[in-house]
Amino acid sequence: MSHLVITIGCEYGAKGNQIGRKIAEDLGFQFYDRNIVDAIIHEVGIPGEILFCMKKQTVYWKNMVF
Repeated sequence: MSHLVITIGCEYGAKGNQIGRKIAEDLGFQFYDRNIVDAIIHEVGIPGEILFCMKKQTVYWKNMVF
């Protein structure tokens, strides 16, 4: 089974959430915002240290590319 995932990153005020909802609606996809993702992370019990490391790596990668 394959899955298609589209992620949208945005700056504060860029309306990425509204754009994401519209794209999901137009394509017939499920929409998961940050609140839902955070709730799932909490529910499955992923430690905060792991998420901190992931965010740190993402910032490092962005700085390398841009």
